[in-house]
Amino acid sequence: MNRKFLLGLLLSVGGFQCHGDVSEPPVVQETSVIKYKIKKKDDFIKVTFKAKGKASTNEPVVLQAELVNQAFADIEMQYGPEAKVKAKVKNKDESKDKGKKKNKIGSVETGALSNLPSLAELNFVNIPLIRTNAIQDCSNLAEIEFGGRGIHIEKNVTLNCPGLVKIEVSGSDISIGDESFPQSPNLGAVNIGGSRIVVGVRAFHQCPKLTAVSVGGTAIDIEDYAFAGCSSLKVANIGGASNKVHSKAFDGCPNLVLNMANMGDVNDDPTAFKGCTALATTSAS
Repeated sequence: MNRKFLLGLLLSVGGFQCHGDVSEPPVVQETSVIKYKIKKKDDFIKVTFKAKGKASTNEPVVLQAELVNQAFADIEMQYGPEAKVKAKVKNKDESKDKGKKKNKIGSVETGALSNLPSLAELNFVNIPLIRTNAIQDCSNLAEIEFGGRGIHIEKNVTLNCPGLVKIEVSGSDISIGDESFPQSPNLGAVNIGGSRIVVGVRAFHQCPKLTAVSVGGTAIDIEDYAFAGCSSLKVANIGGASNKVHSKAFDGCPNLVLNMANMGDVNDDPTAFKGCTALATTSAS
């Protein structure tokens, strides 16, 4: 049979997939402005989404569900339905563009990451906007990390993600919006570090299993009721310079022990720790 005919036949039916191992080259798929790369590493499948090419307009590049679902369908086809996935949505730091105007992912839209039971970890790097309910019905999602510069996280960014146990935020000029992660049923730890970070009103309100919060850096604002009603919260390590804790930020955390180091203006609001009946404060220089 003619070799060209065979090649054409394979392409016409979409090629073939096979289960692979760590030695396999990554699978790369592209749309007009966003590409994703799939690669196996250790016990996880890693998928990375990023924009490509030079920017031709001022319109932001948007990550939507169609492309994400295509990537996860490719993962399932190649590695099976039991695969555990680490997903990253990434922009390069603008300082590395060398003056060239390149496409960037401007936002992760509502429902972009929906009904993905294989998703275990999620990392956003230098993504300006994470929309309300961008992450939905991801039952096994355990960790979310936000990093880089200039990030805004809208209200109720997660919906029905009961496996979420850890959130990490690091970088600068980051806004964790009002009511971003309230009533997350199994969230146990929140780590925040960097500079010019705002934790919005009721951002982590009434997370019943939250036991530890760590905040470190400079110019970090913890807004009203940010961690209020987290009845299991025992330890809040808060350190750095020019940081502020606002009205009733930790109201109703009866088991809280606060480790305060160089806390700056924390004492400006006497109600910041209202209802913390077992509060024991330690201070370090």
